[in-house]
Amino acid sequence: MKAKIPLWYGLGLGLVLRLVLLLAMPALSDDYARFLWDGHLLQNGLNPYLNLPSDWMEVGAPLPAGLSPALYQTLNSPQYYSVYPPVCQFIFWVSTLIKGDVLASVVMMRVCVMLAEAGTLWLLPKVLQRLHLPPAQALWYALNPAVILELTGNLHFEAFMIFFLVSAFYFFSGKRWALAAVCLGLSVGSKLLPLLLLPLLPRYLGWPKAVAVGLLVGLTLLLLFSPFLSPDLVAHLGSSLTLYFQKFEFNASVYYLLRAVGFWLAGFNLISFLGLGLPILTLAGALWLGFGQPAQPKSFPWLVIASLGLMSLYFFLSTTVHPWYLSTLVALACGTRYRFPMVWSGMAILSYAAYQTTAYRENLWLVALEYGVVFFFLGWEWRKERQKHASVFAG
Repeated sequence: MKAKIPLWYGLGLGLVLRLVLLLAMPALSDDYARFLWDGHLLQNGLNPYLNLPSDWMEVGAPLPAGLSPALYQTLNSPQYYSVYPPVCQFIFWVSTLIKGDVLASVVMMRVCVMLAEAGTLWLLPKVLQRLHLPPAQALWYALNPAVILELTGNLHFEAFMIFFLVSAFYFFSGKRWALAAVCLGLSVGSKLLPLLLLPLLPRYLGWPKAVAVGLLVGLTLLLLFSPFLSPDLVAHLGSSLTLYFQKFEFNASVYYLLRAVGFWLAGFNLISFLGLGLPILTLAGALWLGFGQPAQPKSFPWLVIASLGLMSLYFFLSTTVHPWYLSTLVALACGTRYRFPMVWSGMAILSYAAYQTTAYRENLWLVALEYGVVFFFLGWEWRKERQKHASVFAG
């Protein structure tokens, strides 16, 4: 008989593939320029949430150390306030300790991302064991080309959100509620998306524990944001988030269909309405999962699969779905029998066809192909699960 290859070989290969990218500049994203901009503001003792990058170019005074017109020209959204939460800001600050060398700062950021990814690859098999699933399912994440390219190669900080979210699940499964709450707070402090999962906690933990965990998540966030607190913080964050939902559109599915209907019926783009209305539907889904089902407590596997279902709903209804957003779904899917996020993460690479020109014009036939394959595969998996009499939200 052939000897089984140890899991750690596969996880080690995943780390090596990430290490190969250590000295590369991001090729498919220029978001790192804003990371450096915010980091240099922090190095100067300035709050990155308070001013637009364009404000600094208009004042006429000398720019803070580290900022330059050349760096400003590489920013993709200089008219938007920073929306990157405090965990990200800390990494930006660390990465700009070395002044005047963009590559050195990029490498420092990538080292931080790789450490987060290493933590995820260490914890994910442990979580799978507690779900009574093969630890080898972690390889779906460890060796996923899109995850490696987007998080480590293109420097997207979903890596930190995923690490802290997996950490929270690890502690939830071990009934270590306080540590789980702190990790969930750190996950939200990396990217705001895990806030969507809070309505699931009363069904999983019961109200007393859920309230305690929610308060500790809130306290963690308050501590993380405390260095940045100001009267304008919430207004500026809210302004940029509102603009994101009402102005940006890329690689969407349901939204593009509704947009087409809007053009047909109303004669103009309904993004200002749909951009706020569709997230409300996602929130309704979260509330239904948390409060609209029979009241019996749910198990840890339910929490994982409900999280996957809820975040999938969010992205299916989003106006903007960049390929790196799907890394979170890939990580969550490792803890379930569903593989459609892996298919989605592969098909989403087609969206980079829009990057062939500076106009970033999408080929909607490619978008249709992407989502046609994804929805077909999801439907097939759903039907297969129903045939096995396993409800997707079974406790």
